[in-house]
Amino acid sequence: MGRTWWITIALGIMAVACVAAGAFVIVRWSPHVPADAASRAVARTVMVGDIAPDEVAGSDPYDIPRSPYGQKCLPRISNGAGYMDVCWEAYRDPFDADPEKDYYLLRVYSTFGRGAGDGLRWAILKADLVGEPQDGVLTSWPDGVFDASCEPMRVGLSLNLPDIEETLCGHINARDVAAWGHIVTWTCEGCLLPSDRDRSLSLYEEVGVAEGTVPSWEVFADLGG
Repeated sequence: MGRTWWITIALGIMAVACVAAGAFVIVRWSPHVPADAASRAVARTVMVGDIAPDEVAGSDPYDIPRSPYGQKCLPRISNGAGYMDVCWEAYRDPFDADPEKDYYLLRVYSTFGRGAGDGLRWAILKADLVGEPQDGVLTSWPDGVFDASCEPMRVGLSLNLPDIEETLCGHINARDVAAWGHIVTWTCEGCLLPSDRDRSLSLYEEVGVAEGTVPSWEVFADLGG
């Protein structure tokens, strides 16, 4: 009787250990993002309009047009894993008072969700500046690795525009790539089943270019299961 009791306890401990190990593996599991993901541009930005004058003392930057300006929403990207709707917006910073540079802001934003197939486990936005910034002046957001709780987050750029907020959800890995590019990757960490909710993903870049120059970016987007 005593031996049977000890065997039962041992089996129970082993079962608990297996469950704990399995839960740890699930929590730590990360989907595989192909090395060639988001390798083909889906758009190239184009801004039109006269270059607005620099801000001068006593003027109200809110009265200065954000010109040149460009904006476009792209055809839906979809595959077996899900869909992604991507838009971009780019314009001159009306608060610019630098006599040697003009400053521009790029915003790439998207909504993505599960499709009819196996489900969605990763999504990517990327932007590559065409050419080079003046004096290496280029700032991107978001930047770093963090877990977003689906609450509004302030976009941390040096522009003096009113506070800009975006809502990011889930595990985000944002980093610089190539010479003047930035990539933002969402992954469904620890997901035993693929995500079936709609989410958003955004990317911002602020760049300084030579006075009188209008920059452009190549935009990339991709998603998979």
